[in-house]
Amino acid sequence: MDCNPESKLKFACISILEKMLIHGTETFLDPIDPAILDHQITWIRELPELLIALGDKHPSSSKVVLRLINHLGGSATVHPSFLLEYEGLKSPFQAFFSMSDGEGNICYGPFVRLPRDCQELSLACISQFSCADVPLLKAITKCCLCNDLDPNLLFRIIEVLGRAENIQIADRLGFFVTLLSHLKVIPENEPIEETQLKISSPRTLHKVTQIVCRCLSVMGDILLLLQLLEGIIVSQLQLKPDVENARALLQVICTLDSEPTRLSEENLAGLSDSLSSYLLDIVHRTPIGANETAESTVLLEKARFYYLKPCYFLFIRSRRLLTLVLNVMRSLVDDSSRICAIAELFLSMHKNADMRQTLSQFQQEIGSILLKASQENKMTLVERHKIQRALDQLSNLLS
Repeated sequence: MDCNPESKLKFACISILEKMLIHGTETFLDPIDPAILDHQITWIRELPELLIALGDKHPSSSKVVLRLINHLGGSATVHPSFLLEYEGLKSPFQAFFSMSDGEGNICYGPFVRLPRDCQELSLACISQFSCADVPLLKAITKCCLCNDLDPNLLFRIIEVLGRAENIQIADRLGFFVTLLSHLKVIPENEPIEETQLKISSPRTLHKVTQIVCRCLSVMGDILLLLQLLEGIIVSQLQLKPDVENARALLQVICTLDSEPTRLSEENLAGLSDSLSSYLLDIVHRTPIGANETAESTVLLEKARFYYLKPCYFLFIRSRRLLTLVLNVMRSLVDDSSRICAIAELFLSMHKNADMRQTLSQFQQEIGSILLKASQENKMTLVERHKIQRALDQLSNLLS
């Protein structure tokens, strides 16, 4: 096993070993001679190193090695010595996916660029472990955040790991939250580099969110999952992620929650501050100006509704949450841009029938915000006229 990984001799040896596993499992994995067992254990331990040495330039050889590892995992379950060795492959197998250098930079392994059949075999190998531990899961998670990863493979990884019984539920939940929080998204109206074309699309994150929610819906007790996740998600939202990522996290809460809300009082309070910032970010992200064409206005309104929709569900399910958010909004009335954004936000919310009915129960709180806004002195005459017009329009709708 010391020859160059590109050599035909090594490839031939691997092929023979694979055939021995496939066609002669009982004889091969049940050695009488301890010396034979020692040799077998030696080459088993070197398989991950060989796989990494092959890199992504020799996919046919990598495929044979991966297939061998996969067959070994399936066969070793009835042979304690080999099962122990197979479990020991988890640590060296991490570098096949990714690893970090001493400075915190991520070095992606061959997995990212190998052909799809090799990647599928890699996932099958993971499924053979009795328990996929956290370090291995972290290495795979880093691959999922790599811009070079094909979106379809990303979706496949989530589906496989999301349903993997050899991964503890808490670790799967952590995997989901990490993806939704850190998957980088570049708005579709901004130029992107060629290296960012694969998984940086908002549509990719939207699909990831759908798959995650689907996995959660079949994982077990929904209430228990909500209790496990709500605090983690609220903490992530308090870090003020990008609007796209925040929307994905809110969608998870909506999927697990019900009416009336089952969120704890502590998390409702934590959520209120994050939601206030998120709501104003939506308005700034989807500016609907007076000079917009009818077509662009429709597109912006659709985009705004997409981001607002999870909030609508949360507000309808919890009057307490909406009260807390309105209180935070009132404290934010301190400059013209925020006042305009708050007024525009209420106008957008009022266009939704369910939210219009809900907001009608909060006229006193909204009126207090409008009153404070109208008394703000740090504005030019033009700004005051613009804001007053928006406030008058909003007052008429709520009266």
